[in-house]
Amino acid sequence: MDMSNMIFVTGFARGGTTWLRNSIASHPLISRIGSELVLFRDHAGDRSAMERIIQEKIEQQRLEGPYFVEKSPANAPHIDMAVKLLPEAKFIFIIRDPRDVFISHKRGTRQWMGGFNKRVDGCMKKIQRYYEGYSSAQVAPNLMMVRYEDLHQDFHATMERIFEFVGVEAGPDILDECYEQNNFWNVASRNIERRDEAERKGVVGDWVNFLEPAEANWFKKNPFWTGFMRQYGYGWEPVTYDRIFHAMIQAGTATLSEDDLLHARIDPERVNLLVTHDIDCLKERFSQESILQAARIEANLGMAGIYYFLPLDDRRYATMQPAKVVDFIHRLKAVSPKLAIGLHLNATEPFFPAAMEEVGDDHPNMARAIEYLHKQVDDYERLGIRFKTATAHGYGRQRKKPNNQSSPLFAQELAKRGIALWNSVLRPQLRDRCCGRVNLSDVGGAIAAFNTPQGSITDAALYRKLAPGTLIHVLMHPGNYDVRKPSTLGRRRNQRADSISSLEPSAFSS
Repeated sequence: MDMSNMIFVTGFARGGTTWLRNSIASHPLISRIGSELVLFRDHAGDRSAMERIIQEKIEQQRLEGPYFVEKSPANAPHIDMAVKLLPEAKFIFIIRDPRDVFISHKRGTRQWMGGFNKRVDGCMKKIQRYYEGYSSAQVAPNLMMVRYEDLHQDFHATMERIFEFVGVEAGPDILDECYEQNNFWNVASRNIERRDEAERKGVVGDWVNFLEPAEANWFKKNPFWTGFMRQYGYGWEPVTYDRIFHAMIQAGTATLSEDDLLHARIDPERVNLLVTHDIDCLKERFSQESILQAARIEANLGMAGIYYFLPLDDRRYATMQPAKVVDFIHRLKAVSPKLAIGLHLNATEPFFPAAMEEVGDDHPNMARAIEYLHKQVDDYERLGIRFKTATAHGYGRQRKKPNNQSSPLFAQELAKRGIALWNSVLRPQLRDRCCGRVNLSDVGGAIAAFNTPQGSITDAALYRKLAPGTLIHVLMHPGNYDVRKPSTLGRRRNQRADSISSLEPSAFSS
C-alpha cells in the first residue's frame, strides 16, 4: 500500500469529519473509504498492520483511487504519533466551535452520544483530548488544520486550500461540483434538525438556540476552552438582524426606497442597500410582533424596507380576517412611516400544484390564475391598500412553468394596474445599474450569504470592502420566526470571479 496516496481526516467528534471526508472524496481522483478505521488508536506504532487493513478495505469496497480518504474522529488523540509514522501521508484535522460541538452531542440521538456526552463537562473533556492530539503534532508538515466554520462559510476557498495541500489539481468546475454535492443547504435541509443523522442541522452558531445558561457559564469559566475560543475566533456576540443592519449603516450604505427601486436609482458613489420582507406567515404566536420589530429596527436606523403581503384569502393568513390584516399593515406603517407595502403575488399555486408537470401559458387554468391575480389587487384596494411593486411567492414549483416568478403574463397584468414585478421587471433594471451584487437571505430560518467578502456579516468592515455602486439585497421573512432572537448562519456562497456578474435566481425569491 502506497501511503503517499492516503488522506486521513480526523478532529472533533461532531465537528464535521464526515462532511469534510465526503467533500474531499468528491474530487474525481479521490475515493472514499466508507468505514472508520481507528488505526492510530488500535494499532499504535504498527505501520504494517495499518497498511494491511487499509489495503483490505480498498479491495473490499472496490475503490479505484488513485487517492483515498478515510475519517475517524477517534484517531484524533493519537495523530501526533501517526504523522511521524506515516510522513508521506496527508492528515487533515478539523475543529469547530466547542459550543456547537457540545450541542450536536446533546441534541443527537445516537447511542454513543449518551451518558457523559450529554453533559458539558464530560463531552468537552473528551474533545479536549482530541485537540491535545493535534496540538502535540501541529508543526508536522503533513498535517493541516481546518475550521468547520471556514468550510461552511467559504467552501470553495477552503476546499481549494485542502486540495492544494493534498497535491491534486482542482479548478473551478471541480470546486463547483464538490459544492453542489456537499453544501449543507442540500444535505441538511435548510436548518431543519435531523437529530439521528450525521448531518444533524448544518448551521453555524446553533448554540444560541440550545446552550443553557449554566452550560454557557461552564465554557466562560473553563480556562482551556476560554483560551481555545479566543485563539480561533469564537466569540459570544450572537448574530442578530439588529447588529447586521447596524453594521451596514455604520459602513455608510445608502438605503433604497420603493421609489428608488421603481426608478432603478443606484448611488454610484456608495454601497446601496435594498431591504425587502416577504410576509409569508401571520398566524404564529410571534409573527406579528416579529414583523413589527423588524420595522422598528429599520425605523431607528432611518431605513425604508418594503413589506410584501400575500393575498388576503391566502391559506397562510387563514386565521385572520382581511380587515385584521389591513389593520396590521396600518400598525406597521405607524411604527416605520418610511416603509412601503407591496403584493407578494401568488396567482398560480391554487391552479398549478407544485407536482404538476410544466405547461404553457395557454393552459386553460392560466385564465383563472390571471383572474385571481386581479382579485388579489382588488381585495386590497377595496380596503384602501394600493401597491406599486410586487414580488413572486415561491411554493416549490421551482422553474416549472407557469410559476409566479417568470410567467410574463403576470408582469403584464400587474403593469396594467400600475404595479411593477420585482422578479422580471425591477431586478433586471437594478442589475444593469449596479457594479456588483451581494445578497443576504433568511430562507430556511438561517441566514445565507451570497457574494459577500470574507468576514462577519455583523461587522461594518465587511461592507466597507464592497465597491461603490454595489447593491446589497437583504430578503427577510420575519413572520416565519422571531427576529428578536439570535440567528444561526446557513450557507455562504461566493461565486467565481468569472461569473460574479450574475446572481443565483433563488437569492431573490422566497
